[in-house]
Amino acid sequence: MKTKILPILIVCLVLGTGLGTVSHAEEVILQRPEAGPRFWGHSVAISGKTFIAGATGRGRDGEIHIFLGNRRGGWEQQARIISEDFALRDWYGYAVGIDGNTAIVGAYEDGGQGEDQGGGIGEGPGFVYVYVRDGESWAKQTKLGAGDGAAIDRFGNSVDIDEDTIVAGAPFDDDAGGNSGSAYIFVRNGNKWEEKAKLTASDAAEGDRFGWDVRIDGDTAIVGSPLDDDAGSKSGSAYIFVRNADGTWTEQAKLTAGDAEGGDNFGVSVDVSELAVNAYVIVGAYWSDDHGSKSGSAYTFVRNGDTWTEQAKLTASDAEAKDNFGQSVAIDVNRAIVGSPLDDGKVKTDSGSAYSFLRVGSDWVEQVKVEAKGVLKDDGSDPLTHGDNYGYAVAINGDFAAVGSRWDNVDGASDPGSVYIYDNKEDLKIPLSVEPSSLLATTTLGGIKRSALLQNFPNPFNPETWVPYVLAVDAPVTIAIYNVRGHPVRQLDLGTQQAGSYLSRKNAAYWDGKDQLGRPVSSGIYFYTLKADSFQASRRMVILK
Repeated sequence: MKTKILPILIVCLVLGTGLGTVSHAEEVILQRPEAGPRFWGHSVAISGKTFIAGATGRGRDGEIHIFLGNRRGGWEQQARIISEDFALRDWYGYAVGIDGNTAIVGAYEDGGQGEDQGGGIGEGPGFVYVYVRDGESWAKQTKLGAGDGAAIDRFGNSVDIDEDTIVAGAPFDDDAGGNSGSAYIFVRNGNKWEEKAKLTASDAAEGDRFGWDVRIDGDTAIVGSPLDDDAGSKSGSAYIFVRNADGTWTEQAKLTAGDAEGGDNFGVSVDVSELAVNAYVIVGAYWSDDHGSKSGSAYTFVRNGDTWTEQAKLTASDAEAKDNFGQSVAIDVNRAIVGSPLDDGKVKTDSGSAYSFLRVGSDWVEQVKVEAKGVLKDDGSDPLTHGDNYGYAVAINGDFAAVGSRWDNVDGASDPGSVYIYDNKEDLKIPLSVEPSSLLATTTLGGIKRSALLQNFPNPFNPETWVPYVLAVDAPVTIAIYNVRGHPVRQLDLGTQQAGSYLSRKNAAYWDGKDQLGRPVSSGIYFYTLKADSFQASRRMVILK
């Protein structure tokens, strides 16, 4: 679920120009409060100052924990809910969602009946549990199942909620052949939930696994189908559905990557943010091969009217093979987070990471890479961060973002899992705004209306950073960097640049953190000034080592 943004927010700025004190908040690490199944943080969702995370594992009963942010800036547990029948292999907590005072939990093999369901516990059709908050306590409101559910459909493999509407995926449903997949829409009327629609792909085929991931915001839902074969085996796709005035749902578009290839698994993760005028979606393709086998990528699309257009392809600035960048994705207005759970990072093999992105005009700019916090022994070694899978799940809403690290060992135990909470503006450098105001104003023909200097990214940084800018006219461009005393440190002569936007790592000005003689500069505050003919502007940057 995404916070609704009113048109008045268009006046907000993406990037500030003030010279006040720089602050950088520390992430909050939340561990599973009680002993129980491992993999806490396998699934996460956040709504305002409330977040939910699931813990589940094969051969164990699942559970979820709900936390509420307090006025002191901390997070307090409100609820711990355990699978009500303690059944093994129900996968309760595999998927979670939350909006306001309603939380939902998927249990995709719940309902197994022993030999009748293929033998053993589990292997049921799957169910979705709905909980509501009353004051400071949570109670079950209902348990939802698909009207035509069958064993091992995996109903509840993915879930999401927006106000009084739930969408739940069943990727192993067999309507159009084995594991073709489907998704279901439920709407609440009073205290009762009714199944209103069953969504299937217009070109459904065996093995597509439509419904592997689902999200909804307002009247727009997106459904991932990662094993669709349009561009080769398992290239993947995602489908957009919209709610009509009479409450019915219609497929609006099928999305595929512009450079789709077999094995990409485009659609393994999806998210949507519906705005007053248009909408944005992000789709993960965690096995794409741009930077080596299974390095991964994510794609953003924008809707204008009824037409969807691919806007950007996101990859990690330090991408490597087998990172699985795009395993998880989240989007909220002009901000996105992408999980890369098999990134080796600075810590250990498969420790994982996540990347924040900020939309500036039509560009998506990587801002910050965050990683699991290592756990050091007395001798300084770190044996416990190997394989944490930090970034396996991500969520963003309002002021905060959550990143799940399902095999984290922060408390020294064996793979209990944890959840990291970040302040979007301070920690991830992704402030909320609909558009970056007049700084990037364009003419009616799409040209740049006025030149502008934007905030460097990342900021704070160590040791390198990029300086974005836009030019209204062709001009020779220089960027001068000064220390806090006003002494010149470095001058970047960029030559004559054509009018246009220079906002991404590919074309923004680059500084390696060294002075004119090639020596690394020290930590501190620096200022940079861009000159382009008669235009001149300055901003501040911070190096933290």
